[in-house]
Amino acid sequence: MDTDGANRKVLVEDKLPHIFGFTLLGDYIYWTDWQRRSIERVHKRTAEREIIIDQLPDLMGLKATNVHQIIGTNPCADSNGGCNHLCLYRHAEVSCCACPIGLELISDMKTAIVPEAFPTVFPEPDIEGRISLETNNNNVAIPLTGG
Repeated sequence: MDTDGANRKVLVEDKLPHIFGFTLLGDYIYWTDWQRRSIERVHKRTAEREIIIDQLPDLMGLKATNVHQIIGTNPCADSNGGCNHLCLYRHAEVSCCACPIGLELISDMKTAIVPEAFPTVFPEPDIEGRISLETNNNNVAIPLTGG
């Protein structure tokens, strides 16, 4: 089919009882069929149709994705990368530890703790915050409500 919709080509025109999920990946169009409980595909150029799996119970939507194998290992997979809370895998780095809101990383950059802090009032109305006594870069503004 052209970008203006001209020169359309019918790939499949029969035996499509109840299509539900529909996705495109590479040279194939994939779909799920509620009645057949199947995942099927058709080649975009040759119109060759194939049943991938048949009689799969509770089949619903479908999303095709291309998964590339990453050479090497994910450092977060082994003991959470040494992080005590969150380990974020980054391709260029070995790993990066992080922590949930309200916690801070200490100087080892792996351990997240509840910081010892004191409240601070900022010049803006309805804003209060805290200044950490543990680290020097985690000052957090906290919006006040119902005041």
